[in-house]
Amino acid sequence: MDEKEKDLNNPPEGQDGGKENDNKEQDKGKKSPESVPYSRFAEVNKAKKDAESRLAEYEKKEKEALEAQKKKEEEEALKR
Repeated sequence: MDEKEKDLNNPPEGQDGGKENDNKEQDKGKKSPESVPYSRFAEVNKAKKDAESRLAEYEKKEKEALEAQKKKEEEEALKR
């Protein structure tokens, strides 16, 4: 086995294609819940959907207002 083959078989630390042991040190101190109660999940999901709906409504109104303003400006420009 030549030097290049040895290097491929023993990559530098952190570049081993995702071996679990490398990430254990990085994950220490990070805590995430094992599971989320469905009631909390449903509550957060509903809030997200409501916010997205309000945002879409706001963006639609904003677009309509900009189009109306642009049309008004074009009409005024034609009158001159």
